[in-house]
Amino acid sequence: LEKEKFNRKAPGFVGKLRSNFLGTEFNIYNDGKNPTDKKAYPNEIRELLGSILYESNLMGNRGPRKMQILLPKVDDGEREIWRPYSNNDTLIQTLKEGMKDRMLYLMNKPPKWNENL
Repeated sequence: LEKEKFNRKAPGFVGKLRSNFLGTEFNIYNDGKNPTDKKAYPNEIRELLGSILYESNLMGNRGPRKMQILLPKVDDGEREIWRPYSNNDTLIQTLKEGMKDRMLYLMNKPPKWNENL
């Protein structure tokens, strides 16, 4: 793989995927600027496009896991813009606070282990 293809100024660069330390929570951002960048204007701050949460099962790393997808709410064909300036402004934190009204919340069916595998 060529290093230039992964440069954030490359034409194929879409955005960034960030995870927590455990790899159970992921945030998907567009190619905007980091909110800590002092030179960034408010409309240049990266947008949060969605979040993914994984929950481990009783078997640890083996077997199926529960997955939740969080997307910004869409009303009348317009997607709500999320520009989190801190970890307290993310879709994940909003879900943890019990507020689902600003997002589309999707969850997979409860996973079942296939004993034949």
